[in-house]
Amino acid sequence: MKQIIIIFLLIAGTISCTKDKEEKMKPAEVTAPINESELTTIRLTDQAISRLGIEVYTVNEKELGEVLKTGGQAMAAPWNAASIVSPLQGTLVVSAGQEPQPGKSVKKGQVLYRVVILPAEKDLVSVRQEVTARSSQLENAKTQAKRISGLLEDGAVSVKQKELAQDNLAQAQQLFNDAQARYNLLRNGSSGGVGNNAAYAIEAPMDGIIQQVYVGTGQIVTAGMPIIDIASISPLWIKVPIYSGDIGSISNAKTATIQKLGNNGSSTSVEATLASSPVTTNGSSLTDVYYKIDN
Repeated sequence: MKQIIIIFLLIAGTISCTKDKEEKMKPAEVTAPINESELTTIRLTDQAISRLGIEVYTVNEKELGEVLKTGGQAMAAPWNAASIVSPLQGTLVVSAGQEPQPGKSVKKGQVLYRVVILPAEKDLVSVRQEVTARSSQLENAKTQAKRISGLLEDGAVSVKQKELAQDNLAQAQQLFNDAQARYNLLRNGSSGGVGNNAAYAIEAPMDGIIQQVYVGTGQIVTAGMPIIDIASISPLWIKVPIYSGDIGSISNAKTATIQKLGNNGSSTSVEATLASSPVTTNGSSLTDVYYKIDN
């Protein structure tokens, strides 16, 4: 009986000592505490915020998939490009005084060139003979118009006959001008103020940008010869060649972020949407993916 009492006293003493030791151990000690209401409050004015360049953005949580960064080529949509060829044989002259150049904007219906129609034989002698013949016809028309005017004053002819003589004179003058223009072109390449009746107007088929110019002013062109390429760049397509083995990883990518080449961390970017299905050329390890952006 005495043995049981002694063991109980030893256990009670051990528990009491452990409890006192835990109460004495503190995790931290705080000295000179300050209430939160006594802390200094700073309110910045709009001018200070602007000077310091402080900006506030809303952070959204978004799940991002795998990002593939690769190069691309800007191009016109297939239906927004046109290659203009010469419809006939002749000499090319500028219409508006300034020769079309790559990068220039054009409007639909704008006359870019005129093709001065040349005789099939392109013979300087025959064209010079045509000029002589047209000159004689012009002189006869002038004489006839002058005679009709004199007869009208005497009351021998009607006003309608005078108007007919004036029309014949105007037509003879135009035919002579066209023949003279052809002669000048064959002799020294000068258009000599060619009339529209002797030239075929080449117009821009759409609003767009000149991509390529294949000819120059004064050049003799043949039927079917390429003259100029024009493309409309609204919308603008981006052709992205991708290794065919990586196509599966972006098959569900309906949008892309387009940045300038050599962006160097700039935040300037444009969102693009998928324009067509990927195209793989036979024998190539690359697949072309096309995106489009509004321009």
